[in-house]
Amino acid sequence: MSQQNCNLAVLDSAERNVTSIRTSLCTSSTLQYELYLCMLDSCSQVDQIISINILQDDTCLGVPFPSRKTYIIQAEIILTVFTYAAIISRLISRLWVARKIWWDDWIVIAAAVLMVPNTAIPIYTAYHGFGTHAWNVPAQDQVLIPKLYYAAQIFYTLIQCLAKFSILFIYLRIFPLPNFRLIIKICIGWMSCHTLIFTLGTAIQCLPVQTLWDPSIGHKCIDIHAFAVSGAVLSIFEDLVIMLLPISELKGLPFTIRKRIALCLMFALGSFACITSMIRLKYVKNYYPNIDASWENVDIVIWSDIETYTAIICSCLMCIRPLLKKCFPSLFPPAQNQFVIRNNFNTRNNFAAQNSNWTNSNFDSQASNATLASPGLTHPRGAKTSDKFRSSNSRFQSASLGLGKESWDAGNGIGNEGHFGTRTMREMESQQPQTSNYELVERK
Repeated sequence: MSQQNCNLAVLDSAERNVTSIRTSLCTSSTLQYELYLCMLDSCSQVDQIISINILQDDTCLGVPFPSRKTYIIQAEIILTVFTYAAIISRLISRLWVARKIWWDDWIVIAAAVLMVPNTAIPIYTAYHGFGTHAWNVPAQDQVLIPKLYYAAQIFYTLIQCLAKFSILFIYLRIFPLPNFRLIIKICIGWMSCHTLIFTLGTAIQCLPVQTLWDPSIGHKCIDIHAFAVSGAVLSIFEDLVIMLLPISELKGLPFTIRKRIALCLMFALGSFACITSMIRLKYVKNYYPNIDASWENVDIVIWSDIETYTAIICSCLMCIRPLLKKCFPSLFPPAQNQFVIRNNFNTRNNFAAQNSNWTNSNFDSQASNATLASPGLTHPRGAKTSDKFRSSNSRFQSASLGLGKESWDAGNGIGNEGHFGTRTMREMESQQPQTSNYELVERK
């Protein structure tokens, strides 16, 4: 069927209540949609391009048409600026304060690299017709947009999974309990399978792949709609699991008001990421490929980026506390306001005779017991911590250890497992037993 026949069929469906094809067809999205469907069903891809050229350059030349170009560009720029600001703050915190990059940081760096093409594709295609109806897309860009949209789907899957990997590896690094770490490793295994299955599924959703931008080719495709919906539902489930995982580990710890507020804000942001996944699901459910995709897919693309970029921001906010503490120390009161050890115990050690690699299980055990006996202080079973004590006995004061005036380090764990480490203890010389009060200055 030619374009002329399609025009007649469409105008017949409008009961010919028109005096001008230009007035009726070019100002009615409904009639243009019906014409476009007729061309898809009746014309080859070459004929479709010819028909669209005639529609744009002859029949409807100069008639304004709706476009979401500005919305796409603004949304992508705002999302990208906030996300990269969070990533850069995280890396500054690691390199300037902690002076170490961990696995979760490398994962976020990989996501940041993939964000470049993922952000560039919507902006670039917006200048070539993405955000307008399919019949308003320039004929020369009819193939470009679905090609780049196909690439964007793969980038979305990878960035989404990397964001979740980053949070899971943070959990693996900061939570010491074996049972909880096992759960985290199971979640990492699950996400590995998710990444592999959905990346491959997206890459080979149609064979040959060219079918996605030229449906006239003989092809075999999976149910793309069902595949997209199942991925969205799984993403919501994973967001909920990742958000709720640390609650069991955190609920028993004593926190200040400020830390409780910070945790509430963190979980609120995690909840927002989960809500964005649910909103995206609404648009995915209404998604049908190859029908006015340049217009209908705008909301899916934007909400996909909101979902993934929010998850990245959430993972970064969990890591920038050292930077904030260094830049705004007044916001973070010293730890001695939180935990105080009031236990007295005797130390019977000859510090003068030991110059380096000094360990003393007797003292270490007493320090551990004092720590555990302190009211309001929790010490997770099996956890290893480094505690800085302050002694009321002036003979134990040591500024040269780098811990501050009247402080010294007791890197103790449970029972006899801890040790002072490789430090010279000459400044702590004592030949006689001492009795002192000890205050826990810092736990890390």
